[in-house]
Amino acid sequence: MLPERPPSSDERELGWIAAVRQGDEAAFERLFLAYYDRLQAYAERYVRQPEVAEELVGNVFLRIWEQRERWEIRQSLKSYLYAAVRNHALMWLDHEEVVKRTRETGQREGRSPGMGQSAPAADEALQGSELASALAIAISRLPARPRDAYVLHRQHGLSYAEIAVELGISQKTVEIHLGRALRSLREELAVFLG
Repeated sequence: MLPERPPSSDERELGWIAAVRQGDEAAFERLFLAYYDRLQAYAERYVRQPEVAEELVGNVFLRIWEQRERWEIRQSLKSYLYAAVRNHALMWLDHEEVVKRTRETGQREGRSPGMGQSAPAADEALQGSELASALAIAISRLPARPRDAYVLHRQHGLSYAEIAVELGISQKTVEIHLGRALRSLREELAVFLG
């Protein structure tokens, strides 16, 4: 009788994925421990701040756990995790760039943030804040590929061709994913769109 061979890393990861989908906390912890340090170092190369990198990676794992029953992986687990961390890091960098531009504009115009112009009506500001929150939640609920295509196109300005290369799919598939994402977002945000 031949000795039983240990599972390959691909087999082990497929087992983790299946177990996490079933709510197995021990499998999730093994997955977390296997990848956390490498992903944190990877995120830090983008954001240059260890604390921010830790938070981004933590958010990726939190999202996996919260959406475990619908968690889909179409490539390797490693590729999925690195792409998710990269996307979170790029979104964080985009946000930081907006904050920086706003601050610089205020300084050029001799204003402090929030000063120098009339405040929007309270209900307008609240509605804008609610819309932004609802949009972020709606994007996070999209299936993985439509969400990735949407984020790369709308938030990072990539063309369909660039997205196709980034995700390893055809341009037609990018169009399909973006169409699905936009339909889903319109449905979820219908209350804001009138």
